[in-house]
Amino acid sequence: LWVERYLLFTAPYAIILISAGLVYLWKWKWQVAVCWMLVYAIVVSGGLNRYYTIKHRDDWRGVVQAIETRETTGDDIALHSKPNVFNYYYDGSSSPHIIERAPRSGTEQEISQVLSTIPAVESRLWLAYAHDNFASDEVRSRFESAVGKIFEIEKKQSFQGVTLFLVTSKK
Repeated sequence: LWVERYLLFTAPYAIILISAGLVYLWKWKWQVAVCWMLVYAIVVSGGLNRYYTIKHRDDWRGVVQAIETRETTGDDIALHSKPNVFNYYYDGSSSPHIIERAPRSGTEQEISQVLSTIPAVESRLWLAYAHDNFASDEVRSRFESAVGKIFEIEKKQSFQGVTLFLVTSKK
């Protein structure tokens, strides 16, 4: 956060310095200045293109919208992630339960142990986990299969960097 604020504060001064340098370069050799402006335009447009086309953050807003549109009274929420981003978007009636993180290269036993810390599900449970909690896709699939062994999966939805399950207890 501080890096972005620092860059926002210093960006106008950097642009003024670049502009002054470009004026001196134009007076010295205008052909070099034109080449420099082309290179600068290519670099800046490449950065802007990447910024606006590649998603860099997990889609917790989408997760919260999915929960809030289908949430019923008595639903519980469990997060296998950092709660601060979820709590920023979530305004529902349920309070999320934060389960401890499984080791990044967790075995089935470790993952089952982590999932056993979820309180007893009375009706339905929304279980969300961030993909970056795990070292590989194999560990992530182990986590998902462990969820399927412990709970009855009613719905599974994937978002950018996050997976959301709607589960009930097995009868």
